[in-house]
Amino acid sequence: MKEAYVDGELCAVRADGVTSFSRLQAAMDEGRTGDLAFFAFDLLFLNGESIAKLPLIDRKARLEGLFSTDMPGLRF
Repeated sequence: MKEAYVDGELCAVRADGVTSFSRLQAAMDEGRTGDLAFFAFDLLFLNGESIAKLPLIDRKARLEGLFSTDMPGLRF
């Protein structure tokens, strides 16, 4: 089993792939959270081990490994 603390940001993404803060606000206000995507950009804890002190490049490599399968709503 994999347990992880992931740092990232919830975003609304336009059709052209660009994030939009105003669309994020509208989606939250209107309860359309299924339209949002979580962009993961750092991994701080994995399987009982704090890895926060490792270099960022090493943490990102481990984080990328967690995205070996496509997960709707989650992006690396």
